[in-house]
Amino acid sequence: MISLKNSHQKQKGFTLIEIMIALTIGIFLAAGVAQVFIGTKQTNRMQENLSRMQENARFAMYFLTQEIRQAGFEGSVCGNKKLLETAYNNLDSSDAMYHFNSSDAIVGFDSFGLNGSDKITVKRVVLSGQGISIVLPHNNSNANLKVESNVGSFDSGDIVLVTNCSRGDIFQIINTTGAGGTTLAHSVGNNNQPGNKTNNLSAEYTGPAQVYRFSVRMAEYTIEEDGFGVPGLMLNNGVITQQLVPNIENMQILYGQRQGGVMFYVPAATAGLDMAQVISIRVSLLARSPDDFVATNPQPYFYNGVDVSGAAIPDRRLRKVYTSTIAVRNRLN
Repeated sequence: MISLKNSHQKQKGFTLIEIMIALTIGIFLAAGVAQVFIGTKQTNRMQENLSRMQENARFAMYFLTQEIRQAGFEGSVCGNKKLLETAYNNLDSSDAMYHFNSSDAIVGFDSFGLNGSDKITVKRVVLSGQGISIVLPHNNSNANLKVESNVGSFDSGDIVLVTNCSRGDIFQIINTTGAGGTTLAHSVGNNNQPGNKTNNLSAEYTGPAQVYRFSVRMAEYTIEEDGFGVPGLMLNNGVITQQLVPNIENMQILYGQRQGGVMFYVPAATAGLDMAQVISIRVSLLARSPDDFVATNPQPYFYNGVDVSGAAIPDRRLRKVYTSTIAVRNRLN
């Protein structure tokens, strides 16, 4: 006989309503996870741009500081900082790379570069290698200079400085002769570049006069764009021009001169400023983040006495001002 008991079985699976509820919860959870991911990514992006901006500013300030603090540096020959102010330059050239005057070791230009940036040119003398002593008294009308063994030190074409710590002459070696190259010829002619103006030196040198390899380093810094339109700190050293640090938008420079016991910092074109008396330089850099759209809105900033905001800001980059005061070591008393 067929049983009349209720044969209804329990429902298996989910109803449509349960599925819709689960999907809705899943969507909310996924949206939350996505929001956290996007927020974390944006935070990391901002932190990375801040770090790179600070690093660029630090590198730019490092290059400027190293150059400016050594302006006029003459290699500590005899500890006489006035030496090169009286050195006679016998080189037959008007090229700035072969000439040095302590009064033009620092030259400034206002509003010369990109966005009204300033430009600064710094010169310093570099004496490389060990000095080689003169072994025989030198007659200043004689085109030959006798020195100790010169093996591996000087060669034809080298620019050198001979000094007795009170006088100095800059000339080009035309030839080295004698055992170990102990005779340095500095005559005119011989198609050397730049060559010498005369056979004569300005003084007669005896011991303990020494001869050093001589060069003038010129460094010109300003703000310009590279080939991709990225602004940055640009260096021209007389041989090549290259961008040292990217994403530096502006550079403003003030020159410090002491008057009546008080330090004044003024722009380069200020009337009465004597560049030969400048003992410190204040550099202000405006750095920007490498990436655009880092911030949600254009970020206002204050630079060079001006509040920049609104339509004057063309992007959503981060910007920050970095300022440093640099002492010109060779002019400090």
